[in-house]
Parts: sequence; structure tokens; C-alpha cells
Amino acid sequence: MNASHYNKLNEKLAFAVNGSYHHNDGFFRNAYDDSKVDKFNEGFLRGRVFWKPADHWTLIADLSYRNSDQGGYPYATYNPETRKTGDINYNRYSSYLRQLTTAGFNARYEGQKFSFNSQTAYQYIDDNQGIDQDFMPNDLNWVNQRVRQNIFSEELTLKSKTSGCYQWMVGAFFFSDSYKKSTYIHYIPQNYCMPNLYDSPTRGLSVYHQSSLRIIGGLSAKLGLRFDYEHAKENYEAYKTASAFDRTLGTPIDSYESRLNFTQLTPKFALEYLFNDDEMVYASVARGYKTGGFNSAFTS
Repeated sequence: MNASHYNKLNEKLAFAVNGSYHHNDGFFRNAYDDSKVDKFNEGFLRGRVFWKPADHWTLIADLSYRNSDQGGYPYATYNPETRKTGDINYNRYSSYLRQLTTAGFNARYEGQKFSFNSQTAYQYIDDNQGIDQDFMPNDLNWVNQRVRQNIFSEELTLKSKTSGCYQWMVGAFFFSDSYKKSTYIHYIPQNYCMPNLYDSPTRGLSVYHQSSLRIIGGLSAKLGLRFDYEHAKENYEAYKTASAFDRTLGTPIDSYESRLNFTQLTPKFALEYLFNDDEMVYASVARGYKTGGFNSAFTS
């Protein structure tokens, strides 16, 4: 089910709203209690506002929210000799609950000699996973994992718009990623739990520039350079509780802390020839780059 609405209040202000809802009864049954294991419900809502406070300025604000409740998981034993799958048969209901909130703000200025663009974004993720890890009717292992993540980013870009042979662009980008995860592994027959806590924040900053020069006719050259810096951190703590479903942290048994820093210069060079408005050939050479980091989950 979907619904949307757009309204232009005047020549400078408008807004849009849309939403959706999805339901699925599921396809797979659990032989343990004859229930559906993979039901699914999801709702989504989004709103946008468009505003032109002046002739050269355009402002756009965006906010959305998504919530999903999903059953899982239709896993069963597989016999490689007969190539047949057994029944889905486990005793604890498993699920995956997710909430996603996203907000954005874009400000654009279009002048006669240059243009400016600011893009701000924020995202909050909250998901909670419960899983019958042994996938059997016996009460052996239960795992609960929760992730909370806050991501903020900002990018500023300034471009020339003159009609001369030389054009330029400068920009800067910043992001901050706060990632926290907790995993509770319940060992039911042994009657204890292993809480594992992961705190993995990452921050990065980059600045870049590109120059474009029209050499002769439709021939032009472009030269770009980007500098990136990124800092990653990992804090890990492991505990052991006195009973299988004790939600307190219990006795500390392991910890780990580390930091990583990355810096990189990435150049780019391109030649292009424009025959007309519809036909062009070009050659480009650029250096790629991807930072390292930490695994999102480990036990030692």
C-alpha cells in the first residue's frame, strides 16, 4: 500500500509527503509449533520541503523513517547424499527488528560566476536481531544482537561558471560514524551468557580540487587532486554472566582497544575531445583508494 501527496503553496514554497506499508504472511512453517517463521511488516514515511528564499538560492529539507519487523529464519538441515532438506524445526521465535531514520538538508546557490552546494546528511540505525542459533527443538543456543549507529556527513562544493577556457572546482567532505554493537550469546544447558560489546567510531575528512582547461577547439584537459584522512577506533569488551538469561554484564574476561589512522593523496588526469553536444571521446587515469578498519564482530 502506497500513498503520496505534493503541494505547491506558492512560487517559492512546496512540500511532498509519501508513505507505504507492506505486509507478508510468510511462506515457511516451523514444525515445532506450526507457526510461520518469516512474517514481515514494514512501514515507511517521508517528507520533503522545497524553498526558494531568493532567485539564486534553493533549499531542500528531507526527513524519512522506516520500521520493519521481520521473522526468521527458515533454515533446516540438508542431506548431501539425498539432496533433500529437512523440516524447519526450532523452539524459539527468531526475528529481526529494524528502525532507520534519515535526515538531509541541501542548500544550492547558482550565481553568474560560480555555484555553491552544501549537502548535510544524518542517519540513525537501530536494529535488534534474535536468533535460535542451534536451529533445533533442543534449547541449546540463543543469540541476541543489537546495533545502534549514528552517521553524520557534510560536503561543501564551490564551482566556477565562467565562459572562459579555465574552469575550477574545490570541495571538502567530513563524516562521523558512531557504531555500537552488543552480542549476547546464551549457552542454555551450561547456564551462562557471553555478552560482547563493540564500540567502533570512525571519522574522516577530505579536501579536493579539479582544474579544467580547454586547449583548442573541443580538446580539453582535467587535473584533479584529493587528500583523505580517516581515523578508526575499536573498543571491545567481553563478559561472562552467572546464568543463561542474565542481562547484566557479569565478570569481565577479555578486552581489546586499538586505533588506526589513514592518509592518502589520489590524483586524476583526463583528456577529452568534444565533437558536438552529443559525441565525445575521453581517456582518464586515476588512483583509487579504500581505507582499512576493523571487523564488525569477533570473539577473540
